[in-house]
Amino acid sequence: MNEENANAMELKLQYEKTISEVKKEFTQVFPQLKVEFCTTEEQNTVATHAIPDTTALGDITGVLKEGTVELTSTTPLKEIEKVLQQQYCLPVQICYMPA
Repeated sequence: MNEENANAMELKLQYEKTISEVKKEFTQVFPQLKVEFCTTEEQNTVATHAIPDTTALGDITGVLKEGTVELTSTTPLKEIEKVLQQQYCLPVQICYMPA
């Protein structure tokens, strides 16, 4: 990471890493954003189908391609979601935190 883009991170995705660990790392770099893991891709049902924060990433789908995702403040939210969903099979939604 360089000083030009202070809002950047490398999100390491590992089988045993929990959802709460991912959320904590993500929020430290992007405090204005909220990441949720859910069992459906429909935005209006996130709350009723949220996956518990204690769940390990590998337990969400039973398999996880471990790797690192580079995120910056200029990366569109839909692009981040697409990478996590399509390349890592993680059912995520990212939204702005209410002011």
